[in-house]
Amino acid sequence: MSQTEQLSLLVRFVWNGEVEERLLAMMPMNETTAEALFEAVTQKLQQHGIDVAHLRGQCYDGANNVAGSCPKRHSVYVKNQREINAHAGGGEKMEYTLKKLSDTRWACRADSIVGIHRTLDAVIATLKEVRENETKAAIAAEAKGLLQNVQDFEFIVALEVLKKVLHLRKGVSDKVQSEGLDVVSGCERVADLLTAIKALRCDVPRRLDENPDTAAQVSVKDKFKIFFFYNVLDLMSNSIETRFNMENTAVLKGLGYLHPARISHSQAWESISVAVKWFQNDIDLESEIFSLQLSSLVTDVIEKAVSEKRNPDFLDLFKALQAEPQCYGCVSKLMKIALTLPITSCSAERVFSKLKIVKSRLRSTMNQNRLENLIHMSVEVDLLENLDLDSLVQKFTDCAPRRMNLV
Repeated sequence: MSQTEQLSLLVRFVWNGEVEERLLAMMPMNETTAEALFEAVTQKLQQHGIDVAHLRGQCYDGANNVAGSCPKRHSVYVKNQREINAHAGGGEKMEYTLKKLSDTRWACRADSIVGIHRTLDAVIATLKEVRENETKAAIAAEAKGLLQNVQDFEFIVALEVLKKVLHLRKGVSDKVQSEGLDVVSGCERVADLLTAIKALRCDVPRRLDENPDTAAQVSVKDKFKIFFFYNVLDLMSNSIETRFNMENTAVLKGLGYLHPARISHSQAWESISVAVKWFQNDIDLESEIFSLQLSSLVTDVIEKAVSEKRNPDFLDLFKALQAEPQCYGCVSKLMKIALTLPITSCSAERVFSKLKIVKSRLRSTMNQNRLENLIHMSVEVDLLENLDLDSLVQKFTDCAPRRMNLV
């Protein structure tokens, strides 16, 4: 199959009171640098008549190619797991699959570490079997090298430490990617995680030099903390602070307080004012927020959702505000901005899931134009079902004279 890099571009907008996400284009990319992606996105937006000045947020997902696995060696790994579980007793145990170590997602790293940690004996047994029975010299040599690394004491200690440290982040990662994400609580959990990571950095001797008269005596345990454990903690905290920097988090948290369950909170206006300042060229709504907090409209929205046995959401309050544009026009506009901000990149990932279905091994030679058209038809199936087929056939026949009448 083709190894061409593809870029999927989606737009998120509010139309007739509903949030819409639509696939705009799928483009081949010769390079995936930031500059190349920027040029491709801006050019495609211009082609569709979308002014960049009207955009209020953006979200990216850099998906890596998943490396393939060998079914034969994987079956050896599964067999060793079952044999070890049978000898260990204690009933039937879960079988794990080793996962590729992600370069960008800490949650995926946690899953990878857990899989190796819980099946370390099976991994060692598999590497020994591959080393002894593999006919290809390169693979046998690689298995021998991996076996030496896996059985090394430092590897086992690092595995134990990383399992506990990465577990801290995995829970928060799952929270911020959950379907019913609450932006405010998500921001609070991220802040709690950052505090917990920094708390693990306990004190060590501050004076470290080579002069035996002035140098502090550092134990092996402290050396491990300084040169490994603290490096991992620093990488994690820097990654969190880069992705959730204080300025962006404060804006997201302010927009989160527009939720009907939170807008009446005593801290709501203080947080919302940060988002208002960020979008000050679009809105000016201090008086509207104050009157909305005292209004029965929010209570009515919540009570209606409860009567329907569901939780109130942004759209409930947004639709109620749109019914009174004279009173809450600016709040409605701020909520529309909040609704258009893409919190996750799930839609882009679904496009590539469709790509695996459309461009299979039996259809691997189609050109880019046909591929993009088929992807559009597969992703935007709801729009496809509403098309008038008779008018489409008529338009097709009008494109060129034909001997046979199609209609």
